[in-house]
Amino acid sequence: HEYVPVHLIERIAHLKRANAHKVIGICLKNKLVNKVSQKYEGYRLTYLGYDYLALYAFMKRGHVTDVIGKLGVGKESDIYKCKNAKGEIVVLKLARLGRISFR
Repeated sequence: HEYVPVHLIERIAHLKRANAHKVIGICLKNKLVNKVSQKYEGYRLTYLGYDYLALYAFMKRGHVTDVIGKLGVGKESDIYKCKNAKGEIVVLKLARLGRISFR
């Protein structure tokens, strides 16, 4: 699916309908997903949503414990200042695959 229907989000995330709509609402508010209502109501991740998932994966693995802030935005990557488990400052570079920016 280009856009994931709500019933599939509920099944994959193991959420009941009310909880799924609450979580989706939070994601919409934070611009992590976009909504479309053409043939069916569906959602897809934004580039910010993909960045959030990547940061979450690094945090879950213990490589990063805190994201201090964004250091920069280039045409091929976003660079974040983070802390690791030892309290050291580390730099995390998230490459943009399939998108470019000239901000």
